[in-house]
Amino acid sequence: MIRIFITAILYLISLITQAQGNSNQELAFTFEHVTKGAYVITCFYDENDNGKMNFNGNGMPLEDYGASNNVMNLGPPRFSDAKFEVSDKDLTFEIRF
Repeated sequence: MIRIFITAILYLISLITQAQGNSNQELAFTFEHVTKGAYVITCFYDENDNGKMNFNGNGMPLEDYGASNNVMNLGPPRFSDAKFEVSDKDLTFEIRF
């Protein structure tokens, strides 16, 4: 079984969801009743189904990952680079892995 983990972070509060799928599928998620504020979405492809992101000995990820605004850094995305604002409009994101 393959799982995709999606985390939306509002400062220190997390809303976490997961979905079943495989690498050939597009998955869609809907977060409802989200309060206004600044958020970041991060996700990873849990290829070995152990519930966590795996890294090699040098700290490089062994599994695909993505973040809102499609930020790709050496290391986790900075909040300021991946953040977006929730207001009174629906938002749609396409996150690349």
